[in-house]
Amino acid sequence: MAELSQSVLRKMAANRAESAAENTVDAARAWRQALPRVAQSEIGLTLMVQDITCDTVQATDAAENIADNALLCLLEGHGGMSGLVAWDPAAFAAFVAFRMTGKLPGALAERPATRVDAKLTSGFVGKLVQAFGHGLGDGGDTFATMNYSGFLADARLVQFALPEGPLTRARMEVQFASSGISGSLQVILPSPSVSRPERDVPKRPAQEWSQALGQNVHAAPMRLDAVLARLQLPLSLLLSLQVGQIVSLPGNCLDGVSLESGDGRTILTGRLGRASGDRAVRVANAASGSHSQLGQPEPQPAATA
Repeated sequence: MAELSQSVLRKMAANRAESAAENTVDAARAWRQALPRVAQSEIGLTLMVQDITCDTVQATDAAENIADNALLCLLEGHGGMSGLVAWDPAAFAAFVAFRMTGKLPGALAERPATRVDAKLTSGFVGKLVQAFGHGLGDGGDTFATMNYSGFLADARLVQFALPEGPLTRARMEVQFASSGISGSLQVILPSPSVSRPERDVPKRPAQEWSQALGQNVHAAPMRLDAVLARLQLPLSLLLSLQVGQIVSLPGNCLDGVSLESGDGRTILTGRLGRASGDRAVRVANAASGSHSQLGQPEPQPAATA
C-alpha cells in the first residue's frame, strides 16, 4: 500500500513539473510574438527578441535582478491583479528617443528614469501585456485586461506593489533594429494559476434581462465632448503663447462640430448654434452602425494674431 502511495505521488509530481514546463514554453512563445508585433504596430519600431527566460519568483525577491536607474511601470487589471514592467536604462532611453524623434540615437548615456519616460512608454506597456494575454489564449484572459497604472521611483517599493503568491517573471534581451543598441525588459505578472479570481455571478431570471439592461447599460451616464476644431501648432509657437493672444480657427469649424466619447471616437456631428440663450449643437449626422464609419476631423494648421 505504501509503495502504491509513493507511486501515485511521484506521478502527480511529474505531472505538475510537466505542466509547469509547458506553461513556461507557452509564455516564452507569447512574449516572442507580442513584443516585436506591438513595437512595430504602435510606433513603427523594429525590436528583435534575442533571448528570453521565464521563471517563478515571490514579490519579496522580484527586485533582485532589476538594474539600477531602471524604469518601473506598474500594471493593473480586472480583479485587482497587478504586475510590473521594468526597463533597463539602455532599453527605455532608446525607446523614448525613438518615440520622440522617430530615430534611434547613435550613443546613449545612462540616466535615471523619470515620470516623463513612464508617460511616453505607458501606452506601449499596456498594449504589450494585452497582446501577451491574447497570445496565451484562454489562460491569458486577465492579462488581456491589464494596463499601465503608475510609475515607481524606487526598486525597493516593488515588493509592496506586487501581490502575494507565485509570480511569473519573463526576462527579455532585445535589440533595437540594426542600430547595435540592445537592452533588457523584465515583466512580472501573477502566475496563470492565480490570475483568474473566481466570479460569483448570480443567476438572473430571463424576464429580468431587459430591465437590468435598461438600468445598468442604457441608463449609465456617458460623457461627450463637443470639439469645435483641431489645430496643429509648432511647439515654439505654443510655448510662446500669452494671455490675450488670438488663435485663428478654420472658417468652416461652426459647421463641423463633433461630439466625441471619452476614448476619442466621434459619436455625432453637427453645427454650433444657440438654444434658449445657451450654446448648443444641432445634430446633423448620427452614427447608425460602427463608430469607425465616422472619420476623425483632420487637424488644421492654425494662424495667430
